[in-house]
Amino acid sequence: MKKLILLTSILFLTGLNFVYSSHFMGGEITWTCNSFGEFVFQVKEYRDCNGIPGDASITLTTNAPGVGGSILCSLFSQTDISPVGIGCPTCLNPGGALNAVEEFVYKSAPVTLTGIPPITGWYFYYTNCCRNNNIVNLGAGGGNFTLRAIMYPSNSANTNPCYDNSPQFAESPTMAISSGSQTNYNEAAYDEDLDSLVYEWDHPLDNGWPGTNYPFATGYSYTSPLPGPLQNPLNSAAVLDPSTGRISFTSYTQGPFVTVVKVSSYRCNTLIAEVFREIQIAITSNSITANNTINQNPDLYLNNLPADYYDTLTAGDSITIQILANDTDLLSTTAGGGVQTLTLEAKSPEFGFQYQSTTNGCVIPPCAVLTNPSMPISNPIVAFNTMNWATSCAHASYINGCLQHQRTFFFLFKVKDNMCPANGIAYRTAAITVTGPEIYLMGNSMVVSYPGVTLQWYLNGVAIPGATDTIFTPVQSGIYTVISTSGNGCEMISNPVNRTFAGIESVTPTALSLKVSPNPIINHQLNIIAGSPKSDKVMISIYDLTGKMVYQTSTTLQGGFEHLVIDTGDLSPGIYQLSMMAGADQTETKIVIQ
Repeated sequence: MKKLILLTSILFLTGLNFVYSSHFMGGEITWTCNSFGEFVFQVKEYRDCNGIPGDASITLTTNAPGVGGSILCSLFSQTDISPVGIGCPTCLNPGGALNAVEEFVYKSAPVTLTGIPPITGWYFYYTNCCRNNNIVNLGAGGGNFTLRAIMYPSNSANTNPCYDNSPQFAESPTMAISSGSQTNYNEAAYDEDLDSLVYEWDHPLDNGWPGTNYPFATGYSYTSPLPGPLQNPLNSAAVLDPSTGRISFTSYTQGPFVTVVKVSSYRCNTLIAEVFREIQIAITSNSITANNTINQNPDLYLNNLPADYYDTLTAGDSITIQILANDTDLLSTTAGGGVQTLTLEAKSPEFGFQYQSTTNGCVIPPCAVLTNPSMPISNPIVAFNTMNWATSCAHASYINGCLQHQRTFFFLFKVKDNMCPANGIAYRTAAITVTGPEIYLMGNSMVVSYPGVTLQWYLNGVAIPGATDTIFTPVQSGIYTVISTSGNGCEMISNPVNRTFAGIESVTPTALSLKVSPNPIINHQLNIIAGSPKSDKVMISIYDLTGKMVYQTSTTLQGGFEHLVIDTGDLSPGIYQLSMMAGADQTETKIVIQ
């Protein structure tokens, strides 16, 4: 009898071997810059609660100088992030469920990195064993995994003191999805420096750096890592929105699937950081009744729209967004069949302290607030709130040395039900673009309507003497812009307008060209009129007299002229060479910084 019991136990454990063989389900590496000019690195690791315990510490390997090739990160916290509700798995009682997950957070002591990262960047990575043997979309089971992040140079600035916070993730990842439900999952990245973020699919790595791209199973790839119509005609393929990070798909195909999303951070059009989030998503059956009625995700509306919300404001305008979530599905019969409870959350670096303060807690005040600050809100069937945000000149002015016309702010809203074994979840993003002054055409004249500011018109980046009115009538061809200055010194640049007049030389470029002003440069502000006869990605570089590159940025021209403004405050007085390249084409000019 004892032998029979032992044999039964062995067979049972063997049947769940794909669960117990590993503890890794994903993670990410990020960093922050503290007030002393030091970096603090953070590693998040998501572990299968059925597997072995999490690590007591994690050591990052790096090629950054001054740390001996490694950075120790000690355990900071661990949190059960399994679905919540009657009958859901937990880390204390995982029961072999693929969505019983624990989040481990590791942090380093403050680290000083001295020097300028190379063009290829400083890498930071962590490798361990092992992957789940039964992951559906990977072509080989049981291999290693590698988490990584890359820090790139910015304006040839020394990283001591530090000048950048990497993109962070406001949300723990959704590790469990109900099969058959339309899913809109959001990676929820943000940047405290308000650098621009771009989302892309990327490869899972096997081992080390640069590592080996982990092979995918037939029918899957790193850009198509989730089940699509090829696996089941009822499926809809996963689509990743590069600007919001939203991942949309519907899958009736069940099992664990690995995805990697790269978030790239750009400052003044220059790549400054890349962080990679790898997660293992479990797509699982989630029936309400015995006849396989599938639990659907809650509905989530922003200003009555069941989709992401987009709006454009002129700096100084206000906006109100109504957030409404509802769900008429019931709990499963095994959970009592009652109404479901919804939990509503809101995330953004532009929310004020405790969702109440308009002056504290956000990156750029005034901060956004909620009429009901008691977040998260949990209610049966319906949950709602209202966001109010009053913008200002600061939301569309200088940031990190770049004078720009507009900036987009993202607000993430999430609602989940309490259905088990996988909560139904819906995400919505409000993308609010705040712009500076807009130039409008009125007959032969140009008009700017923006009260309470001082205006200065520019032609090809050169200030036009006496042109400070709201209406200006051009008399020659060129690129016109306006820089507005508020009473507290906040500056904003307008959209560029290209005007061409008969009898005057056309400003339509026939080759790559650039003009700079003022020259010599005063007050650190360099105006560049960059032109190209076609849409081109151009690289703008500044070299000192020894030939050393001291500044670099890139942008894309749209087949015409563009007015660019860069800050040369980090450069010493002297003579420099300014170079602009687009493919094999190049043009140069000398500039003088006083």
